[in-house]
Amino acid sequence: DGKNIYMRSMPFDKKGNRRRITHIAKETETPHLFSPTGFLDNHWFHRSYWTYARSFPGGWIGHLNAGRYNPSGRLLVLDKSTIYGYGRKPAYYKWTTSLEYRLFAVDKNTHTPKDIYAYDYFKVAQVKNFPKMKIDRSLGLPYGPRPKLKKSYACKWEDTSPSLLVLAMVGTKDSLFVAGPKDIMDEQSYFHSNAAKAYAQLKGELKSQSDIWKGKGGAVLHSVSKKDGTTTAKHTLDALPVFDGMIAVEGKLFVSLANGRLICLGAGPRGGN
Repeated sequence: DGKNIYMRSMPFDKKGNRRRITHIAKETETPHLFSPTGFLDNHWFHRSYWTYARSFPGGWIGHLNAGRYNPSGRLLVLDKSTIYGYGRKPAYYKWTTSLEYRLFAVDKNTHTPKDIYAYDYFKVAQVKNFPKMKIDRSLGLPYGPRPKLKKSYACKWEDTSPSLLVLAMVGTKDSLFVAGPKDIMDEQSYFHSNAAKAYAQLKGELKSQSDIWKGKGGAVLHSVSKKDGTTTAKHTLDALPVFDGMIAVEGKLFVSLANGRLICLGAGPRGGN
């Protein structure tokens, strides 16, 4: 509307000074956790997710490649050595009717961030139609590169078939706590199928998954080992957790639920609801 200024991936130092103006990151910059659309977006729009990188590309192909080459997901948790995430499998960062997710861990100290820029046909056309026009390459790339998925970022471990759709995640010293509705759909088996035919075959199962997304049947909370991704404990919740609505404090786990309740879980006499 002309009244808002969207910062996108503009970095500031701790004194409020802009470290750069162009959207093109310098290789000397350290990657950081950010989202191009905001950390409160809970709609799971396929172009919107959190990422650990130096920049986020625009353009129709930008959102696809960003998640393939830098640790990205619906939720990310960081500690001193590792990035933990829940997000799409790299092959599913594309136009597809099926979306399969994984829980993963990436070594933060050895991961090399990749700066991906979208192939911009509009800028190419500008140069062609207006040959006298000068384009400041420091403010944007007239063309290329067009990245192709050869090999995604390496993971320390990954769970390629988590049994829940993670809406909330928090890390403690040794564990990840993840919470959300159960995932009962195997969308990967229909990745290359005709959508209409698959829907006809799975209509009942899709209805059940839709009901679960709406909160029918509650949700589950899992404790996951940071070391290898194995599930160490499970707990049932009577309602869906609020998106990113979980924190861990002094040995207690606080979970905000969509039905308006706030519960506290932990060891000792004060643990439980």
